[in-house]
Amino acid sequence: MIATLTLNPSLDLTASLKKVDLRDINRVPEIQRDPGGKGINISRIIRRLKGSTVAYGFIGGYTGTKICELLKKEGVRTDFVRIAGDNRSNISIEITGKRGQIKINEDGPSVKAGDFRKLFSKLSALTRRDCLIISGSIPAGTDEDIYARIIRLMRRTGTKTVLDSDGEPFFRGVKEKPFLIKPNIFEAERLLKRITGRVFRICSEEELAEAACILACHSEIAIISWGARGIMAASKGRLWRLRPPVRLKRSGVGSGDAVVAGFTHAYMNNKGIEESLRQGIACGTASSIRKGTALCRPADVSRLARKTTITSLHSL
Repeated sequence: MIATLTLNPSLDLTASLKKVDLRDINRVPEIQRDPGGKGINISRIIRRLKGSTVAYGFIGGYTGTKICELLKKEGVRTDFVRIAGDNRSNISIEITGKRGQIKINEDGPSVKAGDFRKLFSKLSALTRRDCLIISGSIPAGTDEDIYARIIRLMRRTGTKTVLDSDGEPFFRGVKEKPFLIKPNIFEAERLLKRITGRVFRICSEEELAEAACILACHSEIAIISWGARGIMAASKGRLWRLRPPVRLKRSGVGSGDAVVAGFTHAYMNNKGIEESLRQGIACGTASSIRKGTALCRPADVSRLARKTTITSLHSL
């Protein structure tokens, strides 16, 4: 089973406008409401792929209740810890004909020590047959060592861990050598600066390969996503380069989460690394061709996986 952990879930609100008028009311025909947060989106994709998943995290208030209702409609099993605060709302405004979005994100609620104890108790039930995907930001005021603590707990239960985050919590978590890490290039640059003590820029294939090799020394598998340019993966002295099987005009919102979902789903179903990478980039590509925050469709994933080629490279 694949469990996901989202410490700072959200209710994602998406609206589309032809233009923004700062002098008048901007009306939209409808607002799309989706449960959000990196881990939650990964569970939603795994469920679409017919995988077994459960979403862990903190839920509170009206927003939290709405998140649970939406996940139940999608058939995603949850085991959240109820907290006193209200979960955050994230607002995305898409302008017709424009690239990108206007994004407005709340910080989210603070979480008490007792709430974390309840979460750790739930996570302790995971076993060596499971995998826990830890991703996204942490609640305000939370100890930046939190991901490292969770990885240490999962090591005691024998559970594989996947880490996809940023900043100090990511760096501290990586020091505990999770099974898989999956930064994008900007997160990888920041992480590599902490690891190596020097400014690291990824501007070429050679630099991308070097970055993946360094990160693979801190995990069993390292995958770096480079938006519409695809991914580089490294493990035990081997390198793999994968590019999207179709031409992408942009990098879709949440495509990195889709890569994690596709790879982990395949790997936990006894597929090898190469086949799992193929499934990962197919999911990422399938998300990129969807509009806005829409998740990938299984039919697209199957079609794109068949078109995907993998280049095996020599490690540096």
